[in-house]
Amino acid sequence: MTTHPSPHCLSPLTVKTLQELAHERFAANRLTQAQFAQFRQELLSVFGMDFSGDFGVDCNQSDFSKNTTQDAWFLLGTDGCHLCEIAHSTLAQAKAVRTLPSVHSLDIAEIHTPELAELMIDTLGRSIPVLLTANALLCYPFGVMDILAQN
Repeated sequence: MTTHPSPHCLSPLTVKTLQELAHERFAANRLTQAQFAQFRQELLSVFGMDFSGDFGVDCNQSDFSKNTTQDAWFLLGTDGCHLCEIAHSTLAQAKAVRTLPSVHSLDIAEIHTPELAELMIDTLGRSIPVLLTANALLCYPFGVMDILAQN
């Protein structure tokens, strides 16, 4: 495993959790609710999310409010990832059963800060697609029941 310096915008807890996720897909489950909230916020900041609730210039989305961002789900993957396509299909199946929060795709290959891009690809690259909900991080494979179990 590559050792990464702690990027300035990520806490040691977030970097450690990402590194653990590279080897153990349930590593985020060990975080307390408060730790997970911080982890989620910092993870989304890597994609240009400022927590006034809007995406920065590096992202395609611009219609987020703070409340929407807090409730929204994010599917982290890469363009052309066949497993990401399966995850989108699985999410559609879950939406047929129950209303879900909005789901937004984020491409880990489009992170413009080289140090952060390397960290994200090294740590999450084997786990994509990754579904980041308000309360959990699900690494692939996940199914309809896993999705429906999320609050």
